[in-house]
Amino acid sequence: MSWKNFFKFSLIFSLVFIGKLNAQVCGGSFGAPIFVEDFGRVNNSYQTVSPALVSPAFTNYIYSSVMPPNDGYYTISNTTEYLPWGWQKSLDHTNDPSGTYGNMLVVNADYSPGEFYRRRVSNLCSNQVYRFSAWIINLHRVGANVIKPNVTFQIRSTTGAILGSISTGILPEENGEVWKNFYLDFKSDPSSSEVDVVLINNAAGGIGNDLAIDDISFSPCGPSTSITATLGNLFTTGVCDNSQSFILTAQMSSNTFQNVNFIWQKSTDGGNTWANLTGATSNPNITIPAGSYQNNDQFRFIVGESTNINLTSCRVMSGISTVKINGYPNAPSNRSFSFCRNSTATLTIPENNILWYTSATGGIGSVNTPIIDTSVVGVKDFWITQTVNGCESARAKITVNVIDNPSAPIVSSFEFCQNSIASSLSAVGTDLKWYTSSTGGTGNTIAPIPNTSIAGDFSFWVTQTVNGCESEREEVKVKILQAPFSTVLKDTSICDGENIVLDVGAGFIAEWQTIPPVVSQTLQVSSPGKYSVKLTDSKGCVAIQTVDVTPGITPIITQVKSGENFLEILAENGNPPYLYSLDNVNWQTSNIFKNLSAGIYQIYVKSQTNSCTAVATSAVLFIPNAFTPNQDGYNDVWKVSNIEFFSNVKLKIFDKFGIQVFTAEDVLKFNWNGLYNGRLLPSGTYWYVMEIDGHYTRTGWILLKNR
Repeated sequence: MSWKNFFKFSLIFSLVFIGKLNAQVCGGSFGAPIFVEDFGRVNNSYQTVSPALVSPAFTNYIYSSVMPPNDGYYTISNTTEYLPWGWQKSLDHTNDPSGTYGNMLVVNADYSPGEFYRRRVSNLCSNQVYRFSAWIINLHRVGANVIKPNVTFQIRSTTGAILGSISTGILPEENGEVWKNFYLDFKSDPSSSEVDVVLINNAAGGIGNDLAIDDISFSPCGPSTSITATLGNLFTTGVCDNSQSFILTAQMSSNTFQNVNFIWQKSTDGGNTWANLTGATSNPNITIPAGSYQNNDQFRFIVGESTNINLTSCRVMSGISTVKINGYPNAPSNRSFSFCRNSTATLTIPENNILWYTSATGGIGSVNTPIIDTSVVGVKDFWITQTVNGCESARAKITVNVIDNPSAPIVSSFEFCQNSIASSLSAVGTDLKWYTSSTGGTGNTIAPIPNTSIAGDFSFWVTQTVNGCESEREEVKVKILQAPFSTVLKDTSICDGENIVLDVGAGFIAEWQTIPPVVSQTLQVSSPGKYSVKLTDSKGCVAIQTVDVTPGITPIITQVKSGENFLEILAENGNPPYLYSLDNVNWQTSNIFKNLSAGIYQIYVKSQTNSCTAVATSAVLFIPNAFTPNQDGYNDVWKVSNIEFFSNVKLKIFDKFGIQVFTAEDVLKFNWNGLYNGRLLPSGTYWYVMEIDGHYTRTGWILLKNR
């Protein structure tokens, strides 16, 4: 990219100022420019000075053939940079052809304000509105702090009357190349076809007030225009074909013409060439026949005064309206859908803007996708179209086939022994799927293997799939048979020198895991250990059951609590729970014997699991409640029978006044003869308190009769 093109590219990002016009009378439509002053161009990119202005351009400034021009001088150049004066580097404003470098008028203002450029423009139409436009730039960079340009643009009649004027005001210094546009609209002199363009410097010269001018132009203008068509979407979203005729109407925001005329034009090559469809006419309408237009054809109209509409300098052109013919989209593809009976059916079509029909022709399309009733087996047809840019395609056929579901697979029940190795379940059918529930869940194509660790009744479900349709679920019942177990055979213990019999009970084939194995319901053992037996029940289920025979431990009788009619036995160690007996024949689980007569008793305690027995002796006391110490040799002494079987006994006797009259802690001295302090006590009732082995206290009364 050359440095000139680089600066032209940078210009895109520069701020562009559009000056306001004195009297805005142009509505927005313009004709071809009748005059453009761009000051020419050169073929090299380095700074080049071109020849001076020629007639009809005029200036009272002096031409300079070198850059930069001094105060009151001007030049024609393709660049403006001059560093000693702080002039920035600017290219011309014109969009020049590739390989050329446009010029501009470079002005160093005179010390005194005044006119510095004049140009006569000819061939204007009388009473025609024109737009004058020019571009101007301050040559000093930001920060130069020098005199700033201030220029007035005037359009004058040949007699000197001012037809239009606009001032730039003070042009600030810019950071970069910033061209600013100023324009004004004026109506031509009705008595002349010529005007003068006059540029006036409003600021003094000296240090600063240096500027460049480019692209001075005149264009006829008129009101804002537009084209409407009776075929509504012709120029917007488009129509489907050219089968309809339509009317175009020229629209203007206002009529600035005294006798307005129109010329309609058409272009078929993108606006490169235009053909007249009508001559000059006051009718703003034109009818475009069906079939006479194609996609991208363009229409416009020329508008001007009836007297000079055929002069290019006296007329304006409307904006261009381009025909858009979308054509018809291709029909969607024909498709077939298959659904299983009672399944959820969804018709998915990839095309957009679909309309559904129930017949190949006629009817009204619906945007709603039909709901398929899959409860009825059979074939049903639909038709669809797609609409693109408002154009509907031909119809495509959609075939829906509802297929009946297959019958459920043929199944059987399964039995497995607990803890056995189960085989995979099976059924007769195609493409089987297995489920763990009667509804819901996801089917598995791998047949399940039942878990045999837990006995009980279990169910699985299976379906078969034919032609993509899945049958109802069929239940497959699985029974896990309880592993054989003997409730008779229990852990036990054995005493030294004892033989015991292990018994599994009836209902099994029992094979004791001894060396060699013994097939028998029972097994006699004489030593502790673990004994295993393989049990086989009537279903053929097998289990190994182990019983633990532990060494028997003889219990220890720690205490015997005795009263007048009971014995309470306390024991520990051994293999509780215990059995209790007073004759080694009749055993009970309670450790208390009640309603016993006074006497001496042999006590037996053993475990409920073995016969290791502990033995002790105790007694049931007899406590008399009367005696007669009258020395007749009969019942003269009060004593407690069987007390000698207890080692820790305390006895106290009191009279009715609470006076202790007898005490003893030696069972051999539990004999009271009725004496107190050597004297026989009088007849009466006395009370005793007897504490036996620190755990049993007995109280009662004694009747003493001494006569």
